Amino acid sequence: MYKSVLVTLLLVGTTLGAQAQSQPEHSSRNLALAIAKHEVSATNPLQRLAGNTRLIQQLEQKQYRGAWADTLRRTYSRFTAADNPQSMLWEQASPKAGTPFRSIRLYRYTYNAAQKVALDTVYTFPAAGGINPLINEVNTYDAQGNLTQWVQQLKISGTWRNYARTTYTYNAANQPTLILDETYFGTAWENSSREVLTYDAQGRLTVSEFMTAQTSGPGFNPFFKTFLTYNTAGKVQTTLQQYYQGGAYVDDQRNSFIYNGTGQLQLFTIERYVSSAWVRVGAYQYTYDADGNTAQELYQTYNAATGTFTNNYRVQNTYQRTTATAATRGLAAGLTVVPNPATRGAAQLRYALPVAGPATVEVLDLTGRLISRLSRAAAPAATAQTVELSALNLRAGLYLVRLTASGQSQQTKLVVE
Repeated sequence: MYKSVLVTLLLVGTTLGAQAQSQPEHSSRNLALAIAKHEVSATNPLQRLAGNTRLIQQLEQKQYRGAWADTLRRTYSRFTAADNPQSMLWEQASPKAGTPFRSIRLYRYTYNAAQKVALDTVYTFPAAGGINPLINEVNTYDAQGNLTQWVQQLKISGTWRNYARTTYTYNAANQPTLILDETYFGTAWENSSREVLTYDAQGRLTVSEFMTAQTSGPGFNPFFKTFLTYNTAGKVQTTLQQYYQGGAYVDDQRNSFIYNGTGQLQLFTIERYVSSAWVRVGAYQYTYDADGNTAQELYQTYNAATGTFTNNYRVQNTYQRTTATAATRGLAAGLTVVPNPATRGAAQLRYALPVAGPATVEVLDLTGRLISRLSRAAAPAATAQTVELSALNLRAGLYLVRLTASGQSQQTKLVVE
């Protein structure tokens, strides 16, 4: 009924243009978990760091009678010139019932000129055949590309009717500070929940408090709060979630995160607070392909008696390499970063626009957070242009650099040592 904070943060800092997929999806509102683990979904541009690959399928499986069994499949198709999917087919299977995949939902995405999702229509598959429109999700953005409002509508008796909406408020750094969820009753919108986000001096999210609307009056009641800490590389190191009970917040869940040598999430463990002690309950592991794309997310449960982990659930991603000809459907500006890898961020961006005009350069980190957005004055066609990135003081890690001009984009990755 509301958008996840993950989607909010991604839409705040990213216009997932050429070579990226950008449709928003519903997801868990466990903020800290979502931020650090970059939930395996097409909403995350950094699932696909290579500029010549696109996500075409996600297969979810669960352990059943000692083997992996299919449960869910998402297939992306009908890609735009900017390589964004216009359709996603959701299929479900039941290993327990022995039923194969059957179509459950069809998502159709419409993009605006900035390649952000403007409309997401969800269709169902009735037993009589065909498809029926069920849900409309309409997104509105501001001049900076921030998602300002999401409205969900249900089709009832042939008419689209308002059901839920989420409104976003941002600070001067284009970071969300307030997320208000409302539900439509009768002829008016009524509050259902809100989330307040707090950042430190470095612009890092440190606290998120989620509150539910009071049944009478305009106020809100505390529900749960999440605290985040960071390592020296600026990546989420731990998260602590507390629930409000008996007039105070009490510990509930704790997560710890480990990254690989290129700064990608490799492992995070989950602990629950039980009987005045932290108890390990499970862990997520991530593996990547040669292009740096997320190949698999694996969840394992923990057995305290034996001290071992057992496979429980996994998501496997399949990517399609696009040819050089297909890639030119986006912006063909010969975008490069030199040197790459760069030492302490001392690098230079080089490009030449195919058509005269202005351009925008964006640098994003692994959380999808916008590090910098630089506006470039109009330049003549086929003329070498350079942008110095040294002044950004980038920390060690992996970054996405995107160039946008004339409504098209090209992107590349930058490694900072």
